[in-house]
Amino acid sequence: MNKFLKGEWESLWVKCMAKGHARQDKLAANPLSALSRTSAQKDAMAQKQARAGNLSKGGQQSGAFETVRFAVTTFPSFAQVFTRHGACTGAAICDNVFIVAPLAEGLALAAELKQVLKQDLDLDLDVPKFNCFFPDD
Repeated sequence: MNKFLKGEWESLWVKCMAKGHARQDKLAANPLSALSRTSAQKDAMAQKQARAGNLSKGGQQSGAFETVRFAVTTFPSFAQVFTRHGACTGAAICDNVFIVAPLAEGLALAAELKQVLKQDLDLDLDVPKFNCFFPDD
């Protein structure tokens, strides 16, 4: 984490690439062959996880209450991180995150947000739903 905050990204990139290649090799040697679940099975699992309070696995996005529950549960963590980074603006709309900031500040916010979400809620940052805009860089 310290290397990330210090801007030493090259070694981190090399590690990420090595892990990615290792994962690809593992999948090539033992490809996934799971059958997809039916809608009823997915719904039953989502309801079970939601009752257990596990936000990382429960909830169907089309569920009427799920979006509200997710937003209300995650808002304090998003607000806490955004408040500490005054140079950053942005929004967290459910699980879609938008950051507008200078590069260093935006990456620092992203690193802290990833850590806080994992510690507070056991959630992982979904990279495709995470958008950073660096207008001055």
